[in-house]
Amino acid sequence: MPGDNEWTDCDRASNGSYDPNERLALIRRMFAGTPGSLGRRTLRLTRQSAQFPENVRWTYGPVTYVGLNVPGSDNNAPQFDSTGKQIDGDAAEYAARNAANLDWLAQSFAAARAAGSRAVMVVPPARDRGQRTGLRRALTASTLSPPRSGTGATPLSLRPG
Repeated sequence: MPGDNEWTDCDRASNGSYDPNERLALIRRMFAGTPGSLGRRTLRLTRQSAQFPENVRWTYGPVTYVGLNVPGSDNNAPQFDSTGKQIDGDAAEYAARNAANLDWLAQSFAAARAAGSRAVMVVPPARDRGQRTGLRRALTASTLSPPRSGTGATPLSLRPG
């Protein structure tokens, strides 16, 4: 999953002063253009769409894994200074990707239920440290609910490092 160092933070002078949306487009072209994962032993991935190919899903054993593009820092959500002037982020990009993330999450839980998965592991690109735009908020704001007790399925969230 692409993280903030790969695209949202690239607008900083110390990181090359790149356009974050251009960096995201490059990542999508370079790393999300095939149906498989990278590496020596690849996994077959289901990609959300041509517009959001970095959002992926795969099943390994009894677990469905879901990858979402919810990078750290500010998740490319608009940031404002004390005067109300927008100083960072892209409202349109953020809104479209966030809606796609929530839709992919719902589709992935439905696919996991249909496949009889015993667990769903959501794989974000970074730890959620309570950011207002992070995965925890997206999950809380979504209409998803964990499986009812007795179904044998347990939702899990992977928090790297």
